Amino acid sequence: MNQKSKILIVDDDPIACETLERLLQSDFFEICITHTGKKALELTEMLHPDLILLDVMMPEMDGFEVCQRIRSNLIVSDIPILMITALDDRESKLRGIELGADDYITKPFDRMELRLRIKTITKLNRYRHNLEEKKKIEKLMELSPYGILVINNEGVIVLQNQKIQELLGLPGDDALMNKTFLSYLHNEEQHNFIHTLEEVKQGIKPKAKLESLLLNSNGFFLPVEMELANFPMNSEEGIQINIRDITYEKNMCSKLTILQKAVDQSSMMIMVLDLDWRLTYVNPEILRKTGFTEKEMIQNKFQEFYEPDLNTTALESIKKLRKEKKEWRGEMKCRKKSGEILIEKTCIYPIKDFSGHCTHFVKISEEKIFLTHNLPIDSLSPI
Repeated sequence: MNQKSKILIVDDDPIACETLERLLQSDFFEICITHTGKKALELTEMLHPDLILLDVMMPEMDGFEVCQRIRSNLIVSDIPILMITALDDRESKLRGIELGADDYITKPFDRMELRLRIKTITKLNRYRHNLEEKKKIEKLMELSPYGILVINNEGVIVLQNQKIQELLGLPGDDALMNKTFLSYLHNEEQHNFIHTLEEVKQGIKPKAKLESLLLNSNGFFLPVEMELANFPMNSEEGIQINIRDITYEKNMCSKLTILQKAVDQSSMMIMVLDLDWRLTYVNPEILRKTGFTEKEMIQNKFQEFYEPDLNTTALESIKKLRKEKKEWRGEMKCRKKSGEILIEKTCIYPIKDFSGHCTHFVKISEEKIFLTHNLPIDSLSPI
């Protein structure tokens, strides 16, 4: 459905305004009227009309000044202005055009001519706005780090950016245009996509995310995250799909899963501490050796389990480690939940982010085993 063009009529003569309103009142125009230049400037910035019909001869602020101020205001400077006046001299027309008026018509005017001029100006203005919006959208799509597609109600791709072609390794421009999007989805993922698509179409969700697999040019399926949202088009509602390659995240997730299993199953005691020396992670081996639960250890201070009285020398040297963010090795004594003392051979390492800043410390320990060296009985000499 076409949106009505907004027209602002500015004339100090109420009868002239009424005449113009009756002339233009139709399905094509939405009319707003004011009788002063000052109010016209306020309404122009507030309504951003498609056209201003501006009378020249007005008290306090005439049409020439209104036109000049509108053209100097960057927010509304592009709005077409049609100046209407009883003045028929060449000088007035030239002045109006010099100040930025798009057209000039004198009273008494031919009603049919005025109506046709207004229709032409508003149509051209709408076309210009649509063209500008299209250029903005194309620029956004071009600069987007994500692949972008728009599909119509039949699921056919009607708009795409270059990034999606790069993600799928497709040659040439507009390689996906007029293709059915479902044909690029893994068979097992199609049902989930259709369900999510219907939720967005019916307004159940304004936008929705899902993970899926897209077929690339090598015949392999690429793991992606898709975000779906309604996209208004001229004749129907489309669906915009933003697509992000999540191969790296999937690989990292797989590696982290393996690492987590290794840490959980390790016979070493492993804990992670923040910069305030609070425990943020403990592995099962620590819990087994100390008798504490995870809830009893997490977010508690390191010193609550490694008492200063038992670790005077170690804690003094660890202070230097914390300050200089360096590695430390030595022996420490942990008091178990039962009250017994656990002697550990310990290594503490700083954990750094990509910029080299220390964010945490990891402590890796094993229980120190004391061996007794007794001679075997059969090696003793008989008396």
